[in-house]
Amino acid sequence: MTIERNLDLLNHQYTYNEELKDRPTLVLIHGLMGDLNNLGMIGRHFADRFNILRVDLVNHGHSFYRNQMEYPEMANDVLKVVDHYGIKDIIPVGHSMGGKVAMRIAFDYASRCRALVVLDMAPVIYGKRGHDDVFYAINQVIAHNCQERDECREILKANLDNQGVINFLLKSFTNEEPHKFLFNAPVLEKEYNHIGIWEEHVYNGPSAFIYGGDSPYVDDERQQAIPRQFPKAKLYCVEGATHWLHAEQPRTIFQYMENFFENNGILPGQDYVVIS
Repeated sequence: MTIERNLDLLNHQYTYNEELKDRPTLVLIHGLMGDLNNLGMIGRHFADRFNILRVDLVNHGHSFYRNQMEYPEMANDVLKVVDHYGIKDIIPVGHSMGGKVAMRIAFDYASRCRALVVLDMAPVIYGKRGHDDVFYAINQVIAHNCQERDECREILKANLDNQGVINFLLKSFTNEEPHKFLFNAPVLEKEYNHIGIWEEHVYNGPSAFIYGGDSPYVDDERQQAIPRQFPKAKLYCVEGATHWLHAEQPRTIFQYMENFFENNGILPGQDYVVIS
């Protein structure tokens, strides 16, 4: 495994096996306020069948900061890491905001993409601003200059009702100096409207859109935008799952991805042992 941090490339982890060099590399892309560990279960599950590249997006994790959050730039950031290793063919796999980055990679670098996998995100403009309560809670933690995770937890609990969101945010809070969230909260809040923006293009390669049955992000209306931009898209519903479908039902995600890869000749059709 290669772990690399510098000012020119996104922070990333690259797991390479020479025996898998003829297969496309899975590029795992996290969502808003996340980091490269968020899709780690997918990387571990497929590590014996694909080389795996995980990245911290700009303003996230240990990657560099920038004052803008626009999808063409974020897609290019990821491709710079891909090119750094001389990787020819990839399958972008993105969750939430990372799903939009993955889609933008497929639009802008279609010749490099063997396929595309999007987790609980649609290719649409999400007009209503959300997460204001989350940003308020984060700003309260910052204002109190929290020194310990327990202190951070109490402030988040006082301002948020969703325990899943609280646990997610705590994963990005470090007890190491300086005590802070591992994302650039001021820029994410400022650029939030840009994160919701979307420009329609067309990607004609194989695409899998896997969404939570109880998530509002890919409802019936938003699903209509998918075939217009992704004519070869296959939709998979994870019944009973929310926006955090990969954490709630990882085995179902693995099954759907394997089915998609087999049906498109990316993996041979056979039975696999599911690694949880």
